Amino acid sequence: MARAGLFSLSAQALAWRVTSMAAVTLGAVVTGRQLGPAGRGVVILVLTLSAVGVALGSGGIHFSGRLLLVSPTDRIRPGGYVGLALGLAASLGLASALAGVAVLPAAHVQVGPALAAAVGAVAASSLLQLLLVEQLQAFGFSSRAAGVDALSSIVQLILVAAVAGAGVATAAPFLCAVAISNGFGTLAALGSLRRQGVEVRPRYRPEEWRRLLGGGRPGLAVGLAELLMFRLDRYIVAVVLLPSAVGIYGVAATAPEMLRLPVAAVAQPVFYRLAAGAASLEDFRRTRQVVLAATAAGVVVMAALAPLVVEVAFGPAYRTAVTPLRILLLSEFGVALFYLDGSALAGLGRTRESAWAAGVGLAVTTLGDLLFIPVYGLAGAAWASVVGYSVMGGITHICARRRPRAALSNAAPP
Repeated sequence: MARAGLFSLSAQALAWRVTSMAAVTLGAVVTGRQLGPAGRGVVILVLTLSAVGVALGSGGIHFSGRLLLVSPTDRIRPGGYVGLALGLAASLGLASALAGVAVLPAAHVQVGPALAAAVGAVAASSLLQLLLVEQLQAFGFSSRAAGVDALSSIVQLILVAAVAGAGVATAAPFLCAVAISNGFGTLAALGSLRRQGVEVRPRYRPEEWRRLLGGGRPGLAVGLAELLMFRLDRYIVAVVLLPSAVGIYGVAATAPEMLRLPVAAVAQPVFYRLAAGAASLEDFRRTRQVVLAATAAGVVVMAALAPLVVEVAFGPAYRTAVTPLRILLLSEFGVALFYLDGSALAGLGRTRESAWAAGVGLAVTTLGDLLFIPVYGLAGAAWASVVGYSVMGGITHICARRRPRAALSNAAPP
């Protein structure tokens, strides 16, 4: 595939991802101003717990499904995938509600019936939307998948603004808005699949489910390790400090995460073509350089604008987020390496090596959090992430370079 074609597809996905990120960021601004650092911290902790549940509850089928749904020899049927997705989402909803009751009090969060139900609803709806969007990705509809995410984010912003406009000052209604918007995203994904002629009626296919779950184990390990790598520090901050500190740290992490948009935009078309054997790494030789250059430019701009953006968007209550924000910007180079080289490993069937790199990075980051947060506060958490992400990215790069076919000079994350 020509490089121009790749960037044409990536530009479409990037436009949708920018729209989605803008809507999510505006929603964070609304909730941050309405709830304050403490209330925003509770929202972040619940979303983090739900995300961990999604990573575990998915069984990794969004990874294995990308391959098995389009396999030329032993392809599974889309209806079986949808049936399994529904079953997993329902199970996760109940498990996450119970986990919220057990885990959140340790982070100084009081959990009543409304908040527990919100945790379960967010987790179940998030998983179902994720799995159906990934089904779109598996069939090569990257722009449509990004469009579904953007629609869900826009609906979420509208609902969050409505809740804030009603004067609500507790976290549960805002979390319900997230769950409802995920429901819209799920319906949009189903509609998009149906329009493309893909079967969306759930089917009971136990043999296909076993293959999906069995093939998803390496992807499950990567996804869980990556998620904990990027989110576990929120709970350590909450336990060592308070939920209000999580609210401030969440603001600090928002801007650096936006730098991942160019990588994510290139991700799906590159991974799909590598996994399907429709292209080789040589077709994307310069993609890595382009993405890393964009990351470097973004780091410089965001570091300069950080004080103004935090003050204007979130208000003086979040002013202390500027220092950890600037520190976290340095971690995005390691993240870019992990995404870029991890995509090559996944496309070549070497997902376990990405999981190993993420696991080592997680261990380094967690150790750094435990050592640095009690002494240096949020700046310590940020520096621990810089070190851990850099280790993770470096190991992934070394793994990808070990063999000529896996050497990456251009791929992007799955």
